[in-house]
Amino acid sequence: MNARLIIEAYHRGPWRAIWALLIHEIQDVWDEVCWPRWEWFRVHVLRRAPDPEVAAFARELEEDRALTELAKQL
Repeated sequence: MNARLIIEAYHRGPWRAIWALLIHEIQDVWDEVCWPRWEWFRVHVLRRAPDPEVAAFARELEEDRALTELAKQL
């Protein structure tokens, strides 16, 4: 109850709070589902440079896989 009242006070009313929560959920869906598909389309179809953060994350994953393989060999 207190959390709801704080959220309503922050957004200046219950309807604005509901709208803000709806927008937040839509943003979460975009981040989880749609953005990776758009990034693939942007890089492979539109021939744009990959997002630097995504490229850095991919390099980290590859390094982690290589270290795991090395650890298995020892």
